[in-house]
Amino acid sequence: MKKYFAITRNTLIDAIVFRADFFFRTLGNLIYIFVVFYLWKAIYADSPGELNGLTFLQAFTYLAVSGSIFILVETWVDWGLSLSITRGHIVMNLYLPLDLHLMIQFNAFGTFLFRLVSTGLPSILFIVLVFNAPVAIGINLIFFIVSLFFSFLMSVNIDFAVGVSAFSFESILGLKFMKDCIILFLSGAIVPIPFFPKPIQAILLALPFQGMYHTPVNILLGRLSVEDSLLMLCIQMGWIAFFIIIGRLFYRKILKKLTISGG
Repeated sequence: MKKYFAITRNTLIDAIVFRADFFFRTLGNLIYIFVVFYLWKAIYADSPGELNGLTFLQAFTYLAVSGSIFILVETWVDWGLSLSITRGHIVMNLYLPLDLHLMIQFNAFGTFLFRLVSTGLPSILFIVLVFNAPVAIGINLIFFIVSLFFSFLMSVNIDFAVGVSAFSFESILGLKFMKDCIILFLSGAIVPIPFFPKPIQAILLALPFQGMYHTPVNILLGRLSVEDSLLMLCIQMGWIAFFIIIGRLFYRKILKKLTISGG
C-alpha cells in the first residue's frame, strides 16, 4: 500500500505546484455562489416563506454547497483514462506491478484532498459566514466530511467505469458530457430534489446519484437525524461497492479481449 500512498503524495505535490488551477477554480466557484444567490433570491421574491419545504437560505445553501462539492468530486478520471488509452500510454501502466484501478483512485484522492482543504471547505465557510447559511453545528459535521469522501468514491468509480469504455470506443467525450449532465440533474445539484413532483422525487431518491450531492448537503443542513444520516451513509457505501464491482468487471472483460488480440 505504500506505493499507492506515494501516488497520492505525488499528486498533492503536483497540485500545490500548479497553483493557477486552484486560483481559477476558487474564483469560478465564488462567482457561481453569487449567481446562485441572486438567481434564487429572485425566485423567492414573491414567496418570503418556504417553497417545497425549503426556505430561501436553505435552497441557496443546498445549491451553493452542491457547487463546491462538484469541484471536489469532479475527477476527470474518465477523460484522463481515455486519453491514456487512445494515445497508447496505458501500456506502461499495465506493465507496472500495481493495480490500475487502485492507482487511479489514489491519484484522484490526492487531488480531492488538495481541493478539499484549498477550495471546498473554505468555500463552504464563506457561504456560512457571508450569507448566514443555516448550517447545523454538531455531529452532522463529521457525518458531512465522511459523506463527502463517499461522494468522491462514487464519482471516481463511475468515472473509471466510463473511462475504460475507451478501450472499445475511439472517443468518450460525448459519453463523458452526457454522464456529467445526467448526474448533475438527477442528483439535485442543478435543481433541489424537493422541487420535483413527489413521484419524481421517489425515483431520484432511489437512484445512486442523489448520494453524491443531496445526501451530504442535507446532512450539513441538519435536515437528517443521526439515525437517518447513518442510514444514508450506509446507502452511499452500498452504491460505492456496486460501482467498484461494475468498473472492475468492465476492466477485466476488456483486458481479456486485449490480451487475446495481442496474443
